[in-house]
Amino acid sequence: MTLVYLPETDREDFNDLVWAATRGNIEKTIEITSAKPELAAHRDAQTGIAPIIYSIIHGHTDCTHRMLPLIGHPDLLLDMEGNSPFMWAVSMGDIPTARILLALGSDIHKTNKYGRDAMMEAARRNRGEMIDFLAGMGADVNTQDNKGRTPLMIAAKRFSEVAIKHLYVLKADATITDADGETVHDKAHSRGYTITKNGSTVYNMLGPVRPENETRETAPAPG
Repeated sequence: MTLVYLPETDREDFNDLVWAATRGNIEKTIEITSAKPELAAHRDAQTGIAPIIYSIIHGHTDCTHRMLPLIGHPDLLLDMEGNSPFMWAVSMGDIPTARILLALGSDIHKTNKYGRDAMMEAARRNRGEMIDFLAGMGADVNTQDNKGRTPLMIAAKRFSEVAIKHLYVLKADATITDADGETVHDKAHSRGYTITKNGSTVYNMLGPVRPENETRETAPAPG
């Protein structure tokens, strides 16, 4: 991915657009993108994140939808970890924006540099409604990332109980093994709970176990 550095005059407008997208200032977003529509598809040289992704992250759908027609093919607008605007919309649980991005050509099966696709991200973020939406649009509930982990395994690792339930309803395969030879049940047992046949979670007396060095993620990142 090649990032182009902007001239000083455009850089100021780009920073203003990022500010507007982050804060939901639709008037400023319209003003800047009317004069320089190409800035909507420009990516920050350090993070690779475009203004439209900032608006998705912060839930400003009016700013997002203003910029959607200006970004070209959405799957070409990737951040440094290979996440597209569609992946970010999935991560934030923004179904209306995800639906528009699919209509604009986003690939529902596209993976980031870690081999994670939209269904895995929805599972990681415990987005039950998004899981159902993606499945209805043709996403695979048994896809595997670079480490062989399925959406169900990722959900189990993160105690995403809503996601586990929705994936079970969608008949996700609990017998698949990852690169370590573990199933989703192994993941659950290692964290101090059991997943029943209907996808419910039953904790042991000590409750869920989280390794001391584990941190919760808040956006698409290696899981």
